[in-house]
Amino acid sequence: MARNQGQGTDGEFYCARCGGDRNYRARTGRLPGRRGLRVVCTDCRARYGPEVLEAPTCRGFVLLIRDAARALALAALAADGSCDAASREAACAAVRSAGSPECQPGNLLDEMVELQQVDDPDATRVDGLPPTAAARLRAALVPLGPHLAEPGRAHLLATAARVALADGAYTPNERAMLMAAGHALTMPDAQIRQVLREAAAAGR
Repeated sequence: MARNQGQGTDGEFYCARCGGDRNYRARTGRLPGRRGLRVVCTDCRARYGPEVLEAPTCRGFVLLIRDAARALALAALAADGSCDAASREAACAAVRSAGSPECQPGNLLDEMVELQQVDDPDATRVDGLPPTAAARLRAALVPLGPHLAEPGRAHLLATAARVALADGAYTPNERAMLMAAGHALTMPDAQIRQVLREAAAAGR
């Protein structure tokens, strides 16, 4: 959250030197050689360029992870469409582990039904999903991808793969959804396929 104040902005950001969320002051320099916006940590006084504000705070990052895990779980259910008990429980476990301990299988089922009702039943699927579910998945993953290290991206995708595998081998729609999810997380095809193979092998 940021607020305007005078010639700059105050707010909260992630300070690399402090290693956590801190308040900042952002001011526009007017002296020769010091023009442009500078972001200053109010704790350690470290100075950064304005690009530092593009990174999420720790709290914001946790919310991005939580939303991504929920979107992936819902996408795995929507891609299959059957939503048997094993799939619902696997999806719920994935959401709980990402920071929503109150999640129940019925909650996800209700959300999935709502998503499916938005689109025409005959609408062409996008990446193995109804159009609205596909758009929601991209909206949750694209902002997160650049800020996740490679193991984090693989972990998220593997979690969705396990949900897809809960009722058996990948269906074509599930595989298409997982490939699209990996792309949204900025993963190359080879890595996506490796994650899917490893998840399938672990579930045998």
